[in-house]
Amino acid sequence: MHLLWLVALSLPCSVLSAPKTFFASREELVEGTLSETVILPCTFVVEQQTQPEINVIWQKDKKTLTFNKQFVDDSRLKIVSTGIKASNRFDLQISEIRASDEGLYRCIASFGNKFFVKNVTLLVTVPPYIKGRQTDQQMTLIEGDSSVLECLAGGRPEPTVVWYKLVEPSLVKEMNRDKIPVGEGQRYSISNVTRQCQGTFICIASNDKMLPSASKRFNITVQYKPAVSIVNEEISQRRGLSTMVMCVITGNPLQEFYWEHRSLMFRPSGSGSSCESSSLKHCVYLSRPGGSVIRMDLLIRNLTAADFGQYFCVARSKLGTDRKSASVLEVEDAQPEITREPPQRPVSGQVLTGSDRATDATAPGNRHATGSTLQGAKGSARSAGAGLGGRSLLSTASWLLLLLLLSNL
Repeated sequence: MHLLWLVALSLPCSVLSAPKTFFASREELVEGTLSETVILPCTFVVEQQTQPEINVIWQKDKKTLTFNKQFVDDSRLKIVSTGIKASNRFDLQISEIRASDEGLYRCIASFGNKFFVKNVTLLVTVPPYIKGRQTDQQMTLIEGDSSVLECLAGGRPEPTVVWYKLVEPSLVKEMNRDKIPVGEGQRYSISNVTRQCQGTFICIASNDKMLPSASKRFNITVQYKPAVSIVNEEISQRRGLSTMVMCVITGNPLQEFYWEHRSLMFRPSGSGSSCESSSLKHCVYLSRPGGSVIRMDLLIRNLTAADFGQYFCVARSKLGTDRKSASVLEVEDAQPEITREPPQRPVSGQVLTGSDRATDATAPGNRHATGSTLQGAKGSARSAGAGLGGRSLLSTASWLLLLLLLSNL
C-alpha cells in the first residue's frame, strides 16, 4: 500500500493534475447571411473541481486569429467567454460577415501540455446581386439587327436568372399581369430585332434561400426607317373650291416630313387649329397619334389650274426616305343636254286630231299604225267620191222631171 503511494508521488505533477476534458461536439456547421453577425461555438467541459488555467486560440485556414485573447488585424472578431464551474465557453463572434469569412475555423484549447481541437465550418449565404452597373441600362437597336442582353448575377447559392418583358401600363388590367417571361440564363439573345421589341426588359436573379432578389432593367428603343401611306390616293374637285390630301407616316426617328407639288414644298406650320385661322392657300395640318406615328394633311384653298396634279408625301430620316403620291383631279363643268320628249300615245278610245295623226304617224314605232291610217283615209275618200256622184245623178233627174212638168202646162 505504501509502495503504491510512493509510485503515485513519483509521477509528474502534470499527469496527476490533468483534467478530464471533452467538447460538447467536435464538428459543427454554422450558416450566416452576408453582413450579419454569427457566433462560432467552442464550448467544452472540464471535470475538475478547481478551474485550471485554459488557453484558447482560434485559427482559420491555419492562420491564427487570436493570441493571448488578442485579435490580429480584425476588429470584427470577439471572444464571448463564460466560465461557470466546470463549463467553459469560448465562442468566436464575427460581426458583419463577408463572403471571404467562409471556411474552416479551429478552436484549440490547451491545459498545460494537453490540447483539444474543435472544427467549425462557416458557410456564408450571399443574397443574389448583379455584377457591374446596377442602374437601368438604356439601349438603342436598329430594326433587323441582333443583340444580346447580359445579366451577370452572383450569390451563394448560385442564383437563377429569369428574363421578363414588362407589359405596357395601359394593357396591364386587360392582360391581368405586369410582365411576361421570355427566357432564362445570364444572357438573353434577340435575333432580327423588330419594332415590337421596343419596351422594357428586366432580369431577376433569385435563389432557394428566400433572400431578397436582385434585378436590372433594360429600356430598349428600336429605330426603323420611315414608311408613308396615303389616305386618299385620288381626289376630284372643281376650280375655286378647296380640297385636302392626307397621309400617315411611321418611323423612328422621324426627322423631316413635308408635302411636295411641282418642286414646291409645304411643311407643317403648326396644329390644325392654326390652319383653320390661317388664310394661307396651302396649309399643313399635323397631328401625332403616337410617338412614332404622324398624320399630315395638306389643305389647298381656292383651286386653280396650277393646283391640279400629283402631290407627294415625303418622310426622311438617317435610316432612309419614303414617298407616296396622291392625285388632285379637276372636275369639268357639265354641258346641258338637249332632250326631245317622246310623242304621247293615244289613250284607248281617244280620237286623234289631224295633227295628232300626223305626229303619231311619223313616230318610228307607229309605222304599222301609219299604214292603216293612210288606207283608212283612202277608203274615206272613195266613200266621199261615191257620195258626190250619187248626189249629181239625183240632181239631173230632178231637173229633167221639172222640165217635163213645165212642158205639159
